Amino acid sequence: MVTATEPKVLTPAEQAVAEFMAEETKPPETPYTLKKGASLGTTHEGQPLGSKVRDVDRGRYFNAWDTRTGRKHVLNGVHRPFLDAANEKAWRFPDGKMCYSLRPIPGLVPPMGKLLCMLHADYPMRQHYRNIGIVMAGPDSTD
Repeated sequence: MVTATEPKVLTPAEQAVAEFMAEETKPPETPYTLKKGASLGTTHEGQPLGSKVRDVDRGRYFNAWDTRTGRKHVLNGVHRPFLDAANEKAWRFPDGKMCYSLRPIPGLVPPMGKLLCMLHADYPMRQHYRNIGIVMAGPDSTD
């Protein structure tokens, strides 16, 4: 006899994990030196230790946007539950507002810095650098 069962209702934390696992994520672009089967070190006499790397998992990464500045951050997947508003340990500002959003916030543009590179055309000492032979780089360069 076969009985039908109702699908399990997920808690908000379980739902966040399920959504995270369904998303396509990518590891960082940096090289990773640890290889499967590599020795984990040597003794003081230079002999390899018996311990070897069994498996390598670089983790999952995803984008999150700061809810106050609009800046994009790349976070490791282990932090995903802290972005769920229903989680009591969610990352919040002291006023209770969530720190990060999983989607860009419409109309919120990240602030621009106020310092200019010395090679920037509007840098206050640009003329001095032209006089000593340091030229601007780039397609809009007039030096």
